[in-house]
Amino acid sequence: MDQLGATSLASRMCAGDATLSYATAQESIISEIRLYSAGLPIMNVGSMGAILCLLCLTVWWLQILRELWSAVCFGEGCISLPTRTTRLTPTDSGSFRLTSISLSRKIFVVAVIVVRFAVAVTLGAVGTLFLLNTGSIQEVVLNAVALGFILETDELFYDTLVPKGVKAVKDVIEPLPLLESTRWGSYMRAGITVVVCTVLLVVAGTNLNDTLSHMRAIEEEMCGGRKNFVVGLGTAIDTSYAVEIRELDDGGVDAGVDFGGAAQARLRSDGVRDLVASLVRMPQLVDEPRMVASGSLGDFLNRMTNPASQAGPELGQNTCTDVQRFNELIITGQSMLLQMGKKPSSCTELAPFCDGPEQFNARLVCPETCGCNDPMSGQLLLDAQDGCPRPACEATSTFQESLQNISCQDRSAESLRADPAWNREWSINLAYMGRLSKRLEVYYTAVKDLFMAAGCAAINHPLLWHPGFDRDWCVEARGIPKFALFCPETCGCASNSSSGLRRQACPPSCSSFT
Repeated sequence: MDQLGATSLASRMCAGDATLSYATAQESIISEIRLYSAGLPIMNVGSMGAILCLLCLTVWWLQILRELWSAVCFGEGCISLPTRTTRLTPTDSGSFRLTSISLSRKIFVVAVIVVRFAVAVTLGAVGTLFLLNTGSIQEVVLNAVALGFILETDELFYDTLVPKGVKAVKDVIEPLPLLESTRWGSYMRAGITVVVCTVLLVVAGTNLNDTLSHMRAIEEEMCGGRKNFVVGLGTAIDTSYAVEIRELDDGGVDAGVDFGGAAQARLRSDGVRDLVASLVRMPQLVDEPRMVASGSLGDFLNRMTNPASQAGPELGQNTCTDVQRFNELIITGQSMLLQMGKKPSSCTELAPFCDGPEQFNARLVCPETCGCNDPMSGQLLLDAQDGCPRPACEATSTFQESLQNISCQDRSAESLRADPAWNREWSINLAYMGRLSKRLEVYYTAVKDLFMAAGCAAINHPLLWHPGFDRDWCVEARGIPKFALFCPETCGCASNSSSGLRRQACPPSCSSFT
């Protein structure tokens, strides 16, 4: 929702509203996609971006082929000379003619040609991929010009680094003789150039077709379907809320999907959470209340705010289970869509995104796959603000059984190093700390190396208890490995030395020792 105008932010963004104060990055992406994929103004066919990209690619390939043909001609001229002592013969015009060249110099010339070929082909391939992956019309032209500049850097080096004497000698030497060619041989170079460019255009066109399909999928994901919904964030528990609104006219008839009248008044006067509660009780303003998703996925709001015992049957009982019907999802996270290249269709596809500090939606949609329901899965981002419905997950039998099976003995350093959960916790820890500051990332990298080498004994190392640092490493904290579960003896779980928050972090099996 646009807080200033109390209107649908999604509708304004997808309509290309230039007065937006929010979602400008998304609006910019949509504008570039639409401009790139739009047809030609006259015939409205093809894609302006794709056609411009193919034209720039053709010019780029011609530049590469010019470099290759130049190397071939240079090689032909040198190799055609007699193999004797290198000799320069003066001519009547005051210039010099290269009449013979030594074997060692011919070998050097061949080596130089091979290097020129390798550099040109590599630049051609990398430049082609660079242009194909450019999704903005303006940047396609700029990138093509930049590539042409890179290809001319050898001339720059020659002009600035080669001594004047060498340049003077080169300027007075006549061009090398060309090999005699047949009648059709003179047309061979043009034919090869046309064939190479045609083949490359076909391959590039296929690739651009896939790129356009990807762009249209992103546009559909961001702007497809109904956009008349309100989304907000509950500040107390960082929970997302969403509701679709329809406005009724005086006769009680659906007046469309635009925000207006009583709905706008409530948007201005109430917080989003209060708005959701009010609209659910006022069906005349609501087509259907939806919390992030529809149908069986409507339990998201309930499972994020209430423990499992309070989850009503109307909102679903399985509050810590992976979503099955992905086609019903309204919001799955644009960042995941952009990274995956498509809308996810299962939790298996979302598994690689479970550990990212910014991937709230992956853990919200797939808590089982992401390990929210297992204390020894290695997942550290377990709170509601991270996407995991923690109260519901901790109430599951899977979580409780795993917790009961944790031993009250310290793990050895070798055992910890080989444990995927231990390594996963450190991986998440470094990613989380790296988002906070580079200094924290460096510090926790040193702490990780210490634990990997010394195991549980590292908890008592001075690095972890230096003056001014009051963290209790055995107490659970967001983004910090669960040391009390891996090192219960060192944390004092097996004795009366642990109490309060430390005792809460200890495995239940330690209660029999105290």
